[in-house]
Amino acid sequence: ILLSFGVLAGFGDNFSFTALRAANVSTSWQSVAFALALMGFGAKAGLLPLHAWLPEAPPVAPSHISGLLSGVIVKMALYGLIRVVFDLIGQVQWFWGVTLLLVGAATALYGALYALVQNDLKRLLAYSTVENIGIVCLGLGLALIYLGTGHPFLAALAFVASLFHALNHACF
Repeated sequence: ILLSFGVLAGFGDNFSFTALRAANVSTSWQSVAFALALMGFGAKAGLLPLHAWLPEAPPVAPSHISGLLSGVIVKMALYGLIRVVFDLIGQVQWFWGVTLLLVGAATALYGALYALVQNDLKRLLAYSTVENIGIVCLGLGLALIYLGTGHPFLAALAFVASLFHALNHACF
């Protein structure tokens, strides 16, 4: 995460969000910043292949902390990813959406398949969180694809659907 901000700040005056937004970053460095943000925030959110900590944490935590982990803390990583990609990096590239779409699909499938075979309820809920994070990333990936190809209405629709699913999962 810090490296992603560092790449963006290297083209700006400082680390303030205003300076990061105003920085004149080339497309290749924007892609580097996106990849670093995806790896950093993806590890915090539980995206494949950086998800290994997520199924292990809730079973050893008290129940109310497990709910907080799945409902709030994992969503904060998604908020960070959204903020960097949609707000700070600048011009969105459609192939970032393809990357996020593939990672989200793999994460959702992995989480669903592993949730099916769990006997421990907390571990089942942890894998369900992995699945739902993947589903949210599917929507974000579609939003990036639509935004990068010049379809702002469809991008907004996919973005809102993704946020709605994140809200539903947080409430659940």
